[in-house]
Amino acid sequence: MAGVWRQRRWLRWCVFGGCLAVTGVLLWLLYQYPPGEGSFWPPCFLQRTTGLYCPSCGNTRALYALLHFDFATAFSHNVLFVPTLLLIVAMAVSKKLRHSEHIGYIVVVSYFLFMLLRNLPWYPCTLLAP
Repeated sequence: MAGVWRQRRWLRWCVFGGCLAVTGVLLWLLYQYPPGEGSFWPPCFLQRTTGLYCPSCGNTRALYALLHFDFATAFSHNVLFVPTLLLIVAMAVSKKLRHSEHIGYIVVVSYFLFMLLRNLPWYPCTLLAP
């Protein structure tokens, strides 16, 4: 199967273009229609079933705020969302960072601690909830 991708460069470009088109349409829909109650955007399954906030709870609302250049609101919905976007861009640009074995461990531990802290009912931790 890998040989097909190497031989058919046009197929890779078509898949890449299709992914870009779908991403563009989804971003346009998010820009036009805000997430929240009564919206067609799906809620967090984990939060709805257990009542706990997952590390990505608030990402859709944070992306909506970023699309409208409201950085303070984006950080209030999910503190790790903007740094994660910056890390994704840095990994796309830097081959050394992309192939580092430590980045994965750092991200997993950070997200686990973030999930743990944002579900604690005490004052500084309650600021992390979306």
